[in-house]
Amino acid sequence: MISVVLPTHNPDPERFSQTLSGLLKQSIAKEDWELVVVDNRSETPISVESLENQVKKRVNLICQPRLGLSFARLAGIEAAKNDTIVFCDDDNILHEDFLRNAVKLTSKNPNVGVAGGKSIPLFLSNPPSWYKTGLAPLGCQDFGEDDYVFTSGQFNRDKRYPDRAPIGAGMVFRKKAMESWKLNVGRSQITDRKGSQLSSAGDCDMVLHALESGYDCAYWPQLELKHLIPSSRLAEKYLAAISRAAFRDFVIVLDMHRICPWSRISRFSFCLRVLKSWLQCKAWRGPVERIRWQSSVGQFEGRVALVMKERD
Repeated sequence: MISVVLPTHNPDPERFSQTLSGLLKQSIAKEDWELVVVDNRSETPISVESLENQVKKRVNLICQPRLGLSFARLAGIEAAKNDTIVFCDDDNILHEDFLRNAVKLTSKNPNVGVAGGKSIPLFLSNPPSWYKTGLAPLGCQDFGEDDYVFTSGQFNRDKRYPDRAPIGAGMVFRKKAMESWKLNVGRSQITDRKGSQLSSAGDCDMVLHALESGYDCAYWPQLELKHLIPSSRLAEKYLAAISRAAFRDFVIVLDMHRICPWSRISRFSFCLRVLKSWLQCKAWRGPVERIRWQSSVGQFEGRVALVMKERD
């Protein structure tokens, strides 16, 4: 048995429909999974009546008025009936065997508390000629065909963020592995995306809480989804903004778990570092260089935030 938690805020109707259609095509028996849709304060509230007939029969639609992806995810987890949960974003299309594979793999690996697989980009328009794969964190990843497990024992010996860690899109986890995370939602600077406000690294926080709770972290390539990428997310402005926010919040999350490899820096030092990075990245050359520069700016912002938190 498995639960799908699908948080959404002002979803694009066409992409949302494709996501729901992908769920309805799952090869797992209908009685072996449930769907929890969390409406996170959409401007036009989602209603059961607005959903396709097949979805109406099986959806548990709940509302989370507190804006923020982490709060929506928490509400979905609390509403889920099963111990094993999958996060599906409102622009994801799960492979038809995704849920069946998730149940099989988690059953065979009882100490894996959090896992992920492949999130393959499906561009809805041709990317700009200058775009490069991996230039910015777009919720996509593919680490190949080999299974990989990072154990809690490895984490305790080598305090670092694991290789091939899952991202929020398609994350599979056990409720029990997230008990400590649930207690900390809302207490940190990390809320994940809030409406149009870019915030990130909530999924990184969940991974680290699972490892600290004694569970393993896995990459299973059998868990595959398509991530729908509209043209708006390939614009230089968006890629620069999401890169900056992601690196800023990643630094903060690592520090929350006391494994941050970067030192704190002052606001004065920040200005000098930003200027030096502009030169090192040759940011005047074009969008690729400017986006990479914004990633480093985000890291510096995170390190400044650590100083401010220390003063508080």
